[in-house]
Amino acid sequence: MLLILFQKHPQLLAQRVGKIVRKLAQPFSLPLLSHNLIRRKCLTFRRSRPPAAAAELKALAVMPSSYIDHCNSCPYGDAKHLSIADRRIRAQPIPLENNGSSTLLVFQSPGVDEWTNGKPISSSNPRSAAMKIKSALEIIELNRESFDIANVVQCFPGKKESKETAAPRDKRPVSAAVSACSKWLDHDIRTGQYERIVVFGCPAKRALHQLGYRNDTRFVYVRHPSASGVSISQLAGNLANPSFQPTAFGGG
Repeated sequence: MLLILFQKHPQLLAQRVGKIVRKLAQPFSLPLLSHNLIRRKCLTFRRSRPPAAAAELKALAVMPSSYIDHCNSCPYGDAKHLSIADRRIRAQPIPLENNGSSTLLVFQSPGVDEWTNGKPISSSNPRSAAMKIKSALEIIELNRESFDIANVVQCFPGKKESKETAAPRDKRPVSAAVSACSKWLDHDIRTGQYERIVVFGCPAKRALHQLGYRNDTRFVYVRHPSASGVSISQLAGNLANPSFQPTAFGGG
């Protein structure tokens, strides 16, 4: 009966484990695990979980244990910055898309479509940066699998509040999230042995400069696909040959 109860209500298991740990630690003056960490671990207990309970767990957007080191210091780590609907979409960050390429494309952060798809730069919205990149790749007869693709911030920053009828725009990631999450990008760059790294947009450029890549000759900084005046042909030039200059920085 206890097993069934804990499967349906994992928070009860977290509370029970917390009490046991505190009681055992007292005679030995052991450091206590935080309640949040115990809860995070216990909520991964999902064997034979009914569909309704599984959906409830996903809505909590608990980060996987492999992300704890950096996500603990990130304001997006508990997903409280997102609406309940956006929290229900996925329960972990969007990692590097590793296609075994020697060229890495770096963007700022996922939009809601990427958050849904679980892949960077993957929106099907005709006006999106992803569709402009796709069109540019068609011109040079390449596809996304020709590149590795990453975001500086791997979690969706959320939508700006808007009273207008038009769909609200995505928020820019806050600086604390950039600082925490860019450590994952730094690891990917250091282990990826990339020959070329194309960075789209000013926020991504600033983050990489803060990581110490300002003078690294592998990096080429170009304007974001969504910036005003950036054409498909210019993007195609940047993707085919990152030294191509028409979209060189003037902002965006």
